Order: sequence, then C-alpha cells, then structure tokens
Amino acid sequence: MQEKYYRNLETYEDLTAHEFVVLNAVEQKDKALVEKAIKIVEQYHDTPRTLYKGNYNRHPVRVARILVEEFGVKNIKAILIALCHDLGEWTNYDIKNLRKEFGNDVTTGVEALTWNPSDTWEVFFQKIVATGSDDLIKVKMADKLDNNRAAAFSNDEKEKQKAQEKTELIMRPFIEKRFPEYWNKFEESLQVLTQPKSGI
Repeated sequence: MQEKYYRNLETYEDLTAHEFVVLNAVEQKDKALVEKAIKIVEQYHDTPRTLYKGNYNRHPVRVARILVEEFGVKNIKAILIALCHDLGEWTNYDIKNLRKEFGNDVTTGVEALTWNPSDTWEVFFQKIVATGSDDLIKVKMADKLDNNRAAAFSNDEKEKQKAQEKTELIMRPFIEKRFPEYWNKFEESLQVLTQPKSGI
C-alpha cells in the first residue's frame, strides 16, 4: 500500500503532485481557471515556512487537494476559494483583484476565510459556520487539517499544542455533529502531533 503523502516531508512538499491531483479532479473547461489560481498562489505565497523547511505556496494547493481528494468537493468555485484562501491574510495580493479574475462568489468566499485580527480564532470559525455554506466550511476544515499535518513536521511544541487545542476544543464538537465521517482524519492528525517527531 502506498504511503500517504503527508507522512513524508518530501512528498508533502511535492507541489507538482498536489497540482496534478487538483487539476485531474476538475472538468476540462475549468482547468484554465485552476491553473490561473495556482499561478497566483505560486507567485504570491513564494515564502519559506516558519514551522519546518518548506515553501508556503504548497499549503493552498494541499488544501485544495484535501478538498477534492478527501472531502469529495468538486465544485470549481470551492476549489478556487481553497487555492486563494490565504491571499488576503498572508500576502500583499489585493484580493479585490479576485473579482475580476474569478468572480463575486470566489471573492466573497476568500473574504469570509480571511481572519480579522480583532476576532479570536473561535469567533472566526463560528463566522465561517454561520455562512451556512458546506463547501466554505469544508475549505476551512481542509485548511486546519493541513495545518495540523504541517505542525507535525515542526520542532515547535507550542505550535503543536495550539494546533491540538484549536482542533479539540473548537472544531471537534462541530465536526463530530455536522461531518462525523471526517473526524477520523483529524483524529489521526492529532495522534501524530502528540508523538515524538520522527518524520511523521
């Protein structure tokens, strides 16, 4: 059985493989839009990760991969939101440009997923839930799942603890009630977080 990509740092950082999975999941007519979003992400998120040796531009593509591969979401707008979800928070990209590139729905979705520093993380997550959009909620779930997997490669025990607390205290009650079929993925990520670092 093939090892899961997120258990090894080399495959976890394999941007080409992640892009292939995402592009393979969308219809031919939508591939150009996804390729455009990936190009923006590769350019504006081209920065080193702080938790481990890697590049940030892999993260949004992995989030889109989780969305299509593990959560079964094939909605093109949701995939574009997943790819662009961190542009407003972690780059100097003007997300107003997304309206011209991908339309109002994608822009609104990215805005909803852009954290306001005046909010606690719990309030931020509750606002996403309050949108009532399953696709948008699943993008945030995919984001958190990838962040947990990333933290497992880190030597920063405080970051690991923060990732664990957000998952257990804030997300778990919601996921177990609304999307119980996905909780095992988070549970697995937590088990790895609490183990001594060994290359995941």
